[in-house]
Amino acid sequence: MNLGQCIAAIHVSHNLSLSFDCMKANMTGTAPAQGVTCPDGTGTSKLNLGKSIQALSPNSDASNESKAAQKQANADIKDAEKNS
Repeated sequence: MNLGQCIAAIHVSHNLSLSFDCMKANMTGTAPAQGVTCPDGTGTSKLNLGKSIQALSPNSDASNESKAAQKQANADIKDAEKNS
């Protein structure tokens, strides 16, 4: 997971009220941290942002949510670069 993907995952977590730990586990293909409650199967395989959204929030429009979060992440990175 690169910086842009991480920031996008944070935005998705916030926008959809999902656990960032569960998003991170799905996107890295690693088990969630101990004590974190995620749906069964979380972190068993490496998923892209859209598939991770689909797995954690099946009723969401994963494509639109992914695009919105990536747009937010790009804006955040651009702002950070401008202010550095």
